[in-house]
Amino acid sequence: MAPFGRMGLTAVLAGSLCTLYLTPLLASAASARPARSSGLTAGCGWSVTDSPALAGSSILYGVHAIAADDVWAVGKAGDVLSPGSLAEHWDGDEWSVVPTPNPTRSEQDGNVLDAVDATGPNDVWAVGSHIRRAGIGTGPLIVHFDGSRWRKVAPPAGRFLDSSLTGVVAIAPDDAWIVGARVPRGSLDEAPLAMHWDGTAWRTVRAPNPPGDRDDLLTAVTATGPDDVWAVGQAGERTTLTMHFDGTRWLTVPSPNPSGEARASLTGVVALAPDDVWADGTGGAPNSGISEHWDGTSWTLATMQVKGQFEELAGITAQADGTVWAVGLVRPDEPEYQTMAQRFKGTAWSITRTPSLDKGDQLESVTSAGGEVWSVGVTAAGPDFQPGAALILHRCGLEGSDCDYRGLGTGWTYAATSLRKVGDDDGVHGEAHPPRPGGRGVGGREPARLRRSGR
Repeated sequence: MAPFGRMGLTAVLAGSLCTLYLTPLLASAASARPARSSGLTAGCGWSVTDSPALAGSSILYGVHAIAADDVWAVGKAGDVLSPGSLAEHWDGDEWSVVPTPNPTRSEQDGNVLDAVDATGPNDVWAVGSHIRRAGIGTGPLIVHFDGSRWRKVAPPAGRFLDSSLTGVVAIAPDDAWIVGARVPRGSLDEAPLAMHWDGTAWRTVRAPNPPGDRDDLLTAVTATGPDDVWAVGQAGERTTLTMHFDGTRWLTVPSPNPSGEARASLTGVVALAPDDVWADGTGGAPNSGISEHWDGTSWTLATMQVKGQFEELAGITAQADGTVWAVGLVRPDEPEYQTMAQRFKGTAWSITRTPSLDKGDQLESVTSAGGEVWSVGVTAAGPDFQPGAALILHRCGLEGSDCDYRGLGTGWTYAATSLRKVGDDDGVHGEAHPPRPGGRGVGGREPARLRRSGR
C-alpha cells in the first residue's frame, strides 16, 4: 500500500495553475482530514503539498473522453481478490464516482472494468470481468450508461469455462464491438473472443484462433467505421496478434515482432484512417515499449525512444491534429518503476516527461478530446509495490486549445480529487456527486484470468 494515509496530493508549478488527479478511495469523505506532508516529490519540477482526500486502494484501467468536459475512467477499487467495479466522471470541473453495477460481489467474488468507449453522453459502454472464487475464474461484465445511470447488460450465452473482456469500441448506437479472451470447455488454452452489439443485444462473432496449442487473446479494439475494425493482442507467448473486420468477417493480418527472446504483445490500438492505424505494446530483449503502424497495406515496427532497462506500453490515442500518444511504465532502476508517455508528431517518437508520485507508478490508458489529453493508471509504493491509489494525469496537448487559454500550459499536470465513499448498496458500487446548480453534472492488456484478476 502506498503510504499516503488520508493525504491527497496537490502539485503546484511556479507560474501556472496545473492539475493531476490522484483518487484514493474506500474511506468516507466525512472522515478525511489534512495530513502532514509526506515529503514525496513528483519530479519534473513539481512540489507536493497536503490536501484532504481519502485513503484506500484503487486502480483505473480505461479512460475515454467524449468532450473536454465529459470524460469517463473505469477500473476497480477495494480488496485485491474481491474488488468492486469503479467508474469516475469528469464534468469539466471535478471528478466524481458514479455508481456501477456489482453483480454477486462477496468475499470470494468481485468485479473489474477494463475499458470504456462511447458514441455520446447518453451511450457509454464499459466492459471487464466478474472475478469468481478469489481469481480462480472469470466471467464477462458489460455495463451501459444511458445518461442517467449505469446498468448491467447481458452478455451473449457462451459455452466457455472462463472469459474476460478487455476492449470496447462504440461506432454507433447500434454498432459496437467488444474483444477479449475465452477458455472453451474442454480446453486449458485461451482463444480470441469478439462480440457485436446490434442495438438490441450482444452476440458472439467468430474470431480466428491461430493454430497451435497455446494462449491467444485480444486486448484492444478500434474502428473508423462498420467495415474497418481492428483488434490487437498476443498469439502464444511470444508474438503480436492483429485482426481486421471488413464488415463481413474477422481475418488475422500478419504483424511484425521485435528481435530478442522476450515475448511480444500489443495492448493498445487507435485508428486515424483506414490507412493510418497505430498499435503499441511490449517486446524485445530486454523488454521495451514497441509500436506498429498500418499504412493500408502492411504493419511495420516503428522506432521508439528507450528510457530505462525495462519498459511497457499499455495504451494509445490520437489527437485531431494527428499527434499520437502512447503511455505505460519504465524502470530506470530495478525494482522501481515510473510513468512514461511517448509522443509521435509526424516523423518520430519522443519521450515526454510525466509526473511520478512514488516508486511504483504506471499508466494503463490514454484518451484525448478538445485539445486535451487524459491518462489513467495507479500509483503504488512499499516493498511489494502494492496498488495504492488511482492515478489520473492531464495535459493540454495543443497550443491554443481551450485548456491552454485557461492558463494550464501544455505539460502533464496533477492535483487531488476528493471523492465520496465507495461502498455497496443494492449491488451498486460508489456514490455519485449530485449535479451542481448551473453545472453539467453527469450527462454523459491482458485479460483478467485469467492474468489481470490479481492486480
